[in-house]
Amino acid sequence: MTLRQIGAAAAIAVGRRTALHHLAVGVGAPPAAVRTGKDVAAGPAPERSAATPAAGGAGAASPATATPATAGGRAPTPPAARSASGTSNSRTPSRPTSAPGPDRMMRRRMTAAVAASLLCLAPATAGCTKEPPASGFVPRLGTPAAADRYGARLLEQRRLVQKAAEDLNAYVVLPYRVTVLARSCAGEGTGYDPATRTIELCYDDLAQDRDLFTRGHPLAPDAPPDASPGGAPEAPGAPSAGSAARTGDEVADQIADQVADQVAEVVRETLYHEAGHALAEVRHLRFDDDRAEEDAADRFARLMLLREGPEGEHALLTAARAYDLAAAADPAPDPTDEHAPDAVRAESHRCAVYGAAPARHPDLATPSRATCPTAWPPARDTWTHALDPLLRR
Repeated sequence: MTLRQIGAAAAIAVGRRTALHHLAVGVGAPPAAVRTGKDVAAGPAPERSAATPAAGGAGAASPATATPATAGGRAPTPPAARSASGTSNSRTPSRPTSAPGPDRMMRRRMTAAVAASLLCLAPATAGCTKEPPASGFVPRLGTPAAADRYGARLLEQRRLVQKAAEDLNAYVVLPYRVTVLARSCAGEGTGYDPATRTIELCYDDLAQDRDLFTRGHPLAPDAPPDASPGGAPEAPGAPSAGSAARTGDEVADQIADQVADQVAEVVRETLYHEAGHALAEVRHLRFDDDRAEEDAADRFARLMLLREGPEGEHALLTAARAYDLAAAADPAPDPTDEHAPDAVRAESHRCAVYGAAPARHPDLATPSRATCPTAWPPARDTWTHALDPLLRR
């Protein structure tokens, strides 16, 4: 490299640092991010949508009104009503989001931090010198905090972020880049940030899901009597009643391996949920309220997983199990949460699985799910219609 080339490269680097400084101090920075995550709450309220409620919870109504918004994009919502910047995708009680406060200020700082990381964050498969694609879902893995190594290691070993991005890109063509960023969030929670067009998957959420599944595992010492309720997939390799006695370490290893499989499946459902928010943004879909958008994002996650057949059905049932465990751990509903209660989301997942493949899931057949086979196809088709201009042919 000549001295002139070295000087040019240095100038580019300085320019990037200057842009980062301007962003960090608020020069030309976007407004505070509107974050749509997957928080948790449990309660009896049925899932509702932007139009007619779906029978059996499968979500027959559209993800929006299935029509693009007017020139102004999605229908505006008062900031206080869309203060989802503090919501979390972890299956733990959400923080109140009814008024601006420390969460909102933290979100502004975190938006700048995320934007900073995107300027020079190694792609999941290459170094920082490689320019990311200009469009599509682009995976990124951030350096984890010491406490988040479990989640980072699981994502890296199984390429979960990369595979989700590949599957999404194989299904739709985006007009711009949406970054799928895994990072340490210090409890802030997984969500989609439209200000930076970033899906943020939090390493610490994976540890929370690991703890949920570990406590609820049938082999765990303090497992509840209903550790494997009807409709929940059995842990692979679960021992029979007559299996030989094993050491405590062997049992612990088996639990850890099976829990890692379950957490990986929940990650896929989570990423597809957040991708639903991103795609609603791309298509300028209109929603009656925040709850309707969250319901639609859940339906998109079901769509993506059920396209895979038995493997995706198993993942969706595993995600339903996670919601069951979260609901049991914290049964009090959060009135400020814009998401459906965990118990409702779990049942909606099971209804969709049964509706998509009733012959493969006779164990899911119950009187309350009798309408699921007719409810799921309209819910699926509404999303595919809304995404028609983006679908790969």
